[in-house]
Amino acid sequence: METKEERESKYLDVEEVQKITGFSKSYIYKLTSSRTISFFKPFGKKVYFSKQEIEAKFKANRISSKNEILEQTASTKGGNYDN
Repeated sequence: METKEERESKYLDVEEVQKITGFSKSYIYKLTSSRTISFFKPFGKKVYFSKQEIEAKFKANRISSKNEILEQTASTKGGNYDN
């Protein structure tokens, strides 16, 4: 059986998502309303989020730095690029 601490570490409420993301409460609710992020409403009122899904959402749209792009370009062309 899952302990309270284990359950709390898996799921986040709006305030916890706000602390992690820096988003305002209204923006978080807007994301739920537009179904941009998934959520749970186990008792029909309070909204909860999967901590794993929130973290994955942040990692999903990673933008490479200029240096990473240059390194990829150099490695695929077999060349050497120095600044």
